[in-house]
Amino acid sequence: MATSAHGVGQSRSADQHRRQLWGSTLLALAYLWSGMTPVLSLMHRDHPSQHQLALETAATALALIAVELLIVLVPLRRGEIWAFFAALIPVLLVANPRMLTDPTCTAMGLSVHGCHQFMAALFLAVVGLALARPSFQR
Repeated sequence: MATSAHGVGQSRSADQHRRQLWGSTLLALAYLWSGMTPVLSLMHRDHPSQHQLALETAATALALIAVELLIVLVPLRRGEIWAFFAALIPVLLVANPRMLTDPTCTAMGLSVHGCHQFMAALFLAVVGLALARPSFQR
């Protein structure tokens, strides 16, 4: 049973497409999950809470999450390189400062309120980015 080089290329392309589909889906779930805090903050404006976000902060976070969802669901699934970096930037800008400055929020501190959602969303984002990485070979 001989396999042509063209058939192997198509198989590799199909595997890459499937990987990018799974990765972008996991990344979209991570962004949706990270959007829970601003949504709940807007829904429960009259309840005093230490996790309350200012109206402008919550609205800005939701707008950026909506833009990221559009990026990961359309151009990232097509394998566009710029979309990978556009999806990577918010993960780095949110995860690094929080991991470096919040001593209660580590992988071992999952019982702290808010940290388990953050760590789970971060895990989904990292796995999603690893799967959705575009092929830099053309």
